[in-house]
Amino acid sequence: MDTQSLITKAKARFKHQEAKLYLQEKYQNKLTIACQGGYWTITPEWLAYLHTCPDTTIILDNYKNPVQVNSAELLAQAKLIYESTMSQWLAEWKTLESLR
Repeated sequence: MDTQSLITKAKARFKHQEAKLYLQEKYQNKLTIACQGGYWTITPEWLAYLHTCPDTTIILDNYKNPVQVNSAELLAQAKLIYESTMSQWLAEWKTLESLR
């Protein structure tokens, strides 16, 4: 291999990693919602926790404020947003991987 091809491959790998980080930031921001008087970041762990809560419960939001919520309603809304966002993220990630 010559030096130029090594440089080209290194740049391509760097751009690929940069693009993956961009996608992560883009979609992580879409997983943050304001709902029922609180500010929440949707994660699989948070969804599992909501699933175990009684119908009305008090949980801490992102700012460590206690908020009384209807957990069933919050869970339903969060699941819709999570599934939609993750589907979009996967589609863009597959496109990115196919360019690699």
